[in-house]
Amino acid sequence: MIQVFIRRNRHGEIAEFQIEGHAGYGEPGEDVVCAAVSAISIGMINAVEVVLGIRLPAEVKEDGFLRCWLPAIDDEAMRGKLQLLLEAMTAALQSVAAEYGEYVQIRTDQDADG
Repeated sequence: MIQVFIRRNRHGEIAEFQIEGHAGYGEPGEDVVCAAVSAISIGMINAVEVVLGIRLPAEVKEDGFLRCWLPAIDDEAMRGKLQLLLEAMTAALQSVAAEYGEYVQIRTDQDADG
């Protein structure tokens, strides 16, 4: 099962997300659920860099692990654009989880400090 963890700061903004595991829906290399989650998450990271010019720090491992955290951004308008892209990613992942709930689980945590 793919586990998606989204951490929000005390303002409700996405501060970090982590994805780990494999769906097990299909054979490796042919698993459409894994492919969808990978395309959505990596696509968002690439879109942030191409569209906004912000390189997001990320840790990627071969075993289906992706962790991405947001740098401090003082420009409120830019931070809003970044959050919009992250919320779009979250909505897309929720759509996959709604269709393939036994293969994808999403959890959101609110951080009291951030």
